[in-house]
Amino acid sequence: MLTGLLGYTAVSSASHDCCEFINTVEDCFLTQHVLCPTRGDTILDLVFSREPELVSDLEVINNLGDGDHNMILFTIHLLCMPTLRNCVTTEEVIL
Repeated sequence: MLTGLLGYTAVSSASHDCCEFINTVEDCFLTQHVLCPTRGDTILDLVFSREPELVSDLEVINNLGDGDHNMILFTIHLLCMPTLRNCVTTEEVIL
């Protein structure tokens, strides 16, 4: 899982950096889970995973305090290693 703030104003722009970023995401077979704007009309805050089922129930919620980015709330589905213990856990995360 990879989360972060994207420094581009529009990933769809034709700049070399944006194209390189998009190519890297595709080459690594990453799924981008944030589909709603997180700041104004732009998606700047991202959540990537290699397994699409790893993240669910993602929602963009109000900002925290005076911040200008909305928070992201999502659930991570983790499967523990069988040699350590047999369990499936679900964690709720706020970014």
